[in-house]
Amino acid sequence: MLGFRSNKEKLAKQLEKLKLLLNCHGVTHWPDRLNKSLDWIKKDDGRGVEEILSEFGSMGSLNDLRIFSYNGHLISTPSEEKSVNLKLESYGRKIYTLAKSLE
Repeated sequence: MLGFRSNKEKLAKQLEKLKLLLNCHGVTHWPDRLNKSLDWIKKDDGRGVEEILSEFGSMGSLNDLRIFSYNGHLISTPSEEKSVNLKLESYGRKIYTLAKSLE
């Protein structure tokens, strides 16, 4: 049970980090969707993990999201664009792995 609790807390923390990254760069839509899942996860409602896992893999999923200035996102330089997208990918991998461990 301790591992489950620990992974749930890690998942919540990674979701918070991802939401912050998206909000800082003007990404709309995704933070609201993540909020719903995060609320469920914090309430020990299994729908949160199910919802997170459903956000990966299909067209228009988190896997497809990239933060680019030409998409209207708040990015000032090409190097920032690269750095932000590396963080986005890292958070996504961690979130998916943690969610799978809670499935």
